[in-house]
Amino acid sequence: MTEHTKWSTLKAELLVVTNDIMNNEVATAIKEQISKSVEDVVYAAGEPMIYQRRNLINGSLGDPLVMNHTIEGNTLIVTDDADYNSQYDIAGNKTLAYNIEKGYGDRDEWWKMPRPFIKNTMSELIANKRHVIAMKKGLRRYGLDSE
Repeated sequence: MTEHTKWSTLKAELLVVTNDIMNNEVATAIKEQISKSVEDVVYAAGEPMIYQRRNLINGSLGDPLVMNHTIEGNTLIVTDDADYNSQYDIAGNKTLAYNIEKGYGDRDEWWKMPRPFIKNTMSELIANKRHVIAMKKGLRRYGLDSE
C-alpha cells in the first residue's frame, strides 16, 4: 500500500467518524444551545398578549424536534425550522427564525423587534465551547483520545 493510499484510507475513515459525531453529539449540543438562547433572548423579552406561546415544545422556535441539520463539506449547518402560527401570518416569505432574529413588520410592538437568538447562540458557543465538548465526547465514543 502506498503512502498516498494509506492517507486516503485514513482520511476516508476519519470523515465517516467525524460526520457521525457531527450528526449526533455536535448537532444535539447545538440544538440544545439554540433552545437555551430562544428561552433567554426571545421568551425573556416579555409575554405577548395577542397569542399563546408554544414554549420550548410543540413545534416552537425552541423545540429541538423542528431543528434540522446537514453536513456540507466539513461544516455542520443547523437550522431552526419552526413554523409560524398561521393565524398571525405577518412573516411574508421569511421564516419564523429569520423574523424573530431580525424583527419584522412596522416594529411598533416589542414582539416585532429583533430578538437575536441566533447571534446569541453563536456567542454562547464561542464562550462555552459546547460543540467542542460534544466533539470530544463523540471521539471518546469511538475510543479516540482527543487531548
